[in-house]
Amino acid sequence: MAARVIWLIVSCLSLTGCAHYWYRADGGQGTLAQFTKDHRECLETGTPVPNQPGYVLIEQSAFRNCLFLRGWRREDRNKEMVPPGYFRGVEDFELQAIAVDRLPAQPSSAYVQSGPASRGGAFENTPAQDRAWSAYRVCTAETGANAVMQRVEPDGRYFVRCSDRCTRWTEFTDCMREKTRALRGSP
Repeated sequence: MAARVIWLIVSCLSLTGCAHYWYRADGGQGTLAQFTKDHRECLETGTPVPNQPGYVLIEQSAFRNCLFLRGWRREDRNKEMVPPGYFRGVEDFELQAIAVDRLPAQPSSAYVQSGPASRGGAFENTPAQDRAWSAYRVCTAETGANAVMQRVEPDGRYFVRCSDRCTRWTEFTDCMREKTRALRGSP
């Protein structure tokens, strides 16, 4: 546990920095759709802004308590190593109107699950994207590589990079090649 805390502090002090992310406290992996719904409903508890429909003023503690009571917890994470199930919420609570229906930009890991999400509307992964994400989950688990999936194109092309030093990188890339080929049904 102490090593994890030290690692988090060191990684947060790196050039990429840290940001606050919300995750499910019950150990389950929350979805972007769940977080979007709870985030919006918690913002809606704020005071409506006259002459600005859809905007509210809200106290930071009230907003955070609302998400907390819905089972979400907040944690600092290195921006480059955000696992699936971690989402960005409103963090800038200067006295300003906040749009209820907008989420801050989300990490690419927020879009791992296929199905409805809030990226300007509903979307679903293509079969090629699902194959790439499945291979990624298997290969990171099997090899222990510190690879971070940046994005997956609709045709299945994926973009991965090391989170810091490239630990077991060759094994990981070989595994990805093998698994995506096998999932695609190619020899």
